[in-house]
Amino acid sequence: GSPGAAEPLQKPPYSYVALIAMAIRASPEQRLPLSGIYAYIAGRFPYYRGCPKGWQNSVRHNLSLNPCFRRLPRSQAGPAAPRRGGDWALDPAFQDMFPEGDYRRRRRPRRPSAPPPPAAPRPLPPGCPRGP
Repeated sequence: GSPGAAEPLQKPPYSYVALIAMAIRASPEQRLPLSGIYAYIAGRFPYYRGCPKGWQNSVRHNLSLNPCFRRLPRSQAGPAAPRRGGDWALDPAFQDMFPEGDYRRRRRPRRPSAPPPPAAPRPLPPGCPRGP
């Protein structure tokens, strides 16, 4: 583009599962409400600040469907801050999901391509001899 034009922000190389896990692990109690997860992601990755809110739907979808996240009862944060919903935490069975803090997307190993199946013989047009 033109000189001085703002570069478009690049999407971070992390899956939503990784982003959520980072947010939860960065919290002192190892648990966060949904709003805390959103705040962590938007605060750490500028791409999500100006992005349409669709990414938040993806975060909710991953939280509710991925077994590595557990919904916990609402923490007693005091009478000044009643909240809906509960906090989210990593299930202890999945603590080693990102070894040594490596949250980057992993490329799936490519399967060797199988040879195509043999082609079926074409039917002969009527009147053609079928061979010896």
